[in-house]
Amino acid sequence: MTIETLGEHACFGGVQGFYRHASIATRSSMKFGVFVPPQATNGSVPVLFYLAGLTCSEETFAIKAGAQQHAAAHGLMLVTPDTSPRDTGVRGKDAAWGFGTAVGFYLDASQDPWNRHWHTESYIVRELRALECADGLDLVGAHRFASRVDSEDAMRRACECARRLQPEA
Repeated sequence: MTIETLGEHACFGGVQGFYRHASIATRSSMKFGVFVPPQATNGSVPVLFYLAGLTCSEETFAIKAGAQQHAAAHGLMLVTPDTSPRDTGVRGKDAAWGFGTAVGFYLDASQDPWNRHWHTESYIVRELRALECADGLDLVGAHRFASRVDSEDAMRRACECARRLQPEA
């Protein structure tokens, strides 16, 4: 799978990068960001997947949170996926801010017209993790953190996904 580099920038001794690739899960182009701390040049480091909330993108956390300084100090890699597929051609995808593009629910849709592209749970849990591993990033210590939880169902899904991200024994 080809990963296109959109930009890489020196950041607190590490590198903040933004990337794009063709996603099998979402049948669309997907973007993600990765902060690689300076400690990664000497070996593997723990990884944190940060899942942004409504109306966000792969850049929001990297630009607004300032977490790279702390991640660099503690040798923590940050992976920030986009919140949803974009440019899908689905009618009405931008009609409401709480549903469609940039929705940030991280689940797999089961009904038309959303079920063709909105497979963000599969994207995060399976595809992005495999993509990162294929690109040479060690995700053995990968954990997920979500910026918000709107419901009991979202909390349940987050816990299920966190269990799936744990390394296999």
